[in-house]
Amino acid sequence: MEQYLLSEISEKELYISKCINRVTQRMINCDIVIMSRENLSEGGEKIDIQGAFNKYEKEAAFFYQTKGYEVIKLEHFASSGAGDKEHIFDESKELGIKLRKIFPIDEYQKFIYKSDACRKALVLNSIYPAEYSLSFYPPDFLVVKNDTKEWKFVEVKSPRDKLHFRQANWYVKLMPENWNYEIFASLNRKCDGVTIKTDLPRNGAVFEEIYSEEVTSTDKFNKRVPKT
Repeated sequence: MEQYLLSEISEKELYISKCINRVTQRMINCDIVIMSRENLSEGGEKIDIQGAFNKYEKEAAFFYQTKGYEVIKLEHFASSGAGDKEHIFDESKELGIKLRKIFPIDEYQKFIYKSDACRKALVLNSIYPAEYSLSFYPPDFLVVKNDTKEWKFVEVKSPRDKLHFRQANWYVKLMPENWNYEIFASLNRKCDGVTIKTDLPRNGAVFEEIYSEEVTSTDKFNKRVPKT
């Protein structure tokens, strides 16, 4: 696979820069893997993997498995229940067991930690984005190499998918500096695989503007709904 620095992309093929702008919405700068679905579909169809995976996630999971990674699906309700609420959902308990085998204990504690604001809130709209918990709206996958214990978070984007603000916020405002993260973007067109390594700040060109809008929206919500 060809590899570029993110700052070099404007000089490369147009489809690469278009893909990056679509999946990131210019909110974040991060590592990105771009693959043609033509190279993924056969393996993705045959893959035997547990959990609620859509066809694009299966194709992405196949890619990471061919690279020697175990793929763990992170779903919002299961992830947000991991830790102090594992007993409520079987999925949360199972995920918690898996994560404790992968994360060092201090990293696991970071993932399941919930701020007082999160614990007291009835709805997420009343919480400022910087106070969200890491287990709320995590990326799609945690992938781990069991031989080296190397792990990273992966957000999967299908050919028409794009990043949501809460996903961008997870990466920019919440994710610890020492954690690895990348977007896996699949395309319907024929192309060679490309990896892009970020050499730019996490927050993209429009993140702070959108973040300010989200803070304003939270303030308005809290004025409409008095705290009890």
